[in-house]
Amino acid sequence: MLPIYNFDPNFKIPCKDCSKCTGLCWQKIAIPDYFRIYNEYVEDNTRLEELQKEYTEIARTHGKASDCIMCRGCDGVCEGHLPTTYLRWVARVFR
Repeated sequence: MLPIYNFDPNFKIPCKDCSKCTGLCWQKIAIPDYFRIYNEYVEDNTRLEELQKEYTEIARTHGKASDCIMCRGCDGVCEGHLPTTYLRWVARVFR
């Protein structure tokens, strides 16, 4: 079972980058991009500054991970059946 609610700093989010979720997001959050950046951080947390810059650049034209209103609209279309709550993990690392 995947850890959903309990933050695990070593867990990589298994996003398939299908991007079906992004078209449904009311907040226009770049979910697959943020999951990719988060996973890169998990692989090498010494890159935080570099990855924060990339996150900030994407957030200029999209909602931040912390903007998620937990409507769960993306949960139903996700090919990997990933829960929206993983955006909370991204928001915990990137601002």
